[in-house]
Amino acid sequence: MVTPFGNYISGKTLPHRLDPRVKLVCTAMIFSAVLIIGKWVGLIPIAGISLVFCLISEQTLAQFVRDAISLSFLYIVTVALHSVLTPGDPLFSIAMGISVTVEGLEKGVFFAFKIVCLAILAGLILRTTHH
Repeated sequence: MVTPFGNYISGKTLPHRLDPRVKLVCTAMIFSAVLIIGKWVGLIPIAGISLVFCLISEQTLAQFVRDAISLSFLYIVTVALHSVLTPGDPLFSIAMGISVTVEGLEKGVFFAFKIVCLAILAGLILRTTHH
């Protein structure tokens, strides 16, 4: 059964039993950390925390992948804009003097990964919190 992004799935796990206010505060702290982090190494603990909560929430991996894929257009736009707007060593030229830079691609992929982390965490919180 395909569950749309954000639909509650009942369960008896720790994330399901946590008070919604606690989940809201924890989510705000983790989201803030993701937005502040400026290097790949800083995202490792966030990815680890996310993975632990995904595992103990007894949701399927496919649900989290669908959550992440649902925002694929945003990832494409993020990478594309960073690729052409970030100055650096040109990888190749598109047209009218617009170049895709190595630094732009790196920055775009980094920010797209941050958005993936946020999407997975948002999906986890929404799936485990009954309104």
